[in-house]
Amino acid sequence: MFDLIRLQNLVGSKIAQRSLYAARTQELGAKIEGLQHQAELYSQARFILAEVTRTTQERLKGYVEELVTMAIQSIYSEDLRFVVDFDYKRNKAEISFRVKEGEEGEPFIPKDEMGGGLVEIISFALRVVLWSLQNPSSRAVLILDEPFSAAGSLSRQCGEMVKEISMKLGLQIIMVTHSEALAEIADRAWKVERVNRRSVVTQIGGSEEVVAVKKRRRL
Repeated sequence: MFDLIRLQNLVGSKIAQRSLYAARTQELGAKIEGLQHQAELYSQARFILAEVTRTTQERLKGYVEELVTMAIQSIYSEDLRFVVDFDYKRNKAEISFRVKEGEEGEPFIPKDEMGGGLVEIISFALRVVLWSLQNPSSRAVLILDEPFSAAGSLSRQCGEMVKEISMKLGLQIIMVTHSEALAEIADRAWKVERVNRRSVVTQIGGSEEVVAVKKRRRL
């Protein structure tokens, strides 16, 4: 009699446990389904982001390559092209800038192969590209200190290239230079000389001549 009661109680306990486990299993099953759905959404989002990144990189690559190549070819051979490459290392995007000569040429690092003149032209062109990509955009002014100092005999061609970009983009270029060739192509140019411990500024280019004298500050 007592064994039967104990057995009934045990069976009842096991039935309750089974019901509890069944409810828990159902709950976990629903949770797994929810997690699987989230995983699918994350996978789709990751794919979309990857596609957006790839498309953006392709457009940026084409835009940068086209503008910088135009600047290079206005000074050097038309066979030279600017090349932008994206690479992923340790889950981080890396970008490299190189120059290619001809369709079959091997891309090379410009500083190693052609010196500082080409690097200065690329640097200037990239500054213009970065300015054009700003949103909201900053003022249409670039200030250059001794640009194209390594260009040598190509200084005038560099100046003509800068002037053309300035006119096309409505971009004001202010530069400090010792190059007479660059000063000659400027819309307005001023020469600064030291006379008796004073800075004498004389306009040497433009429609009017302006002279300004500023005393040197004592420290």
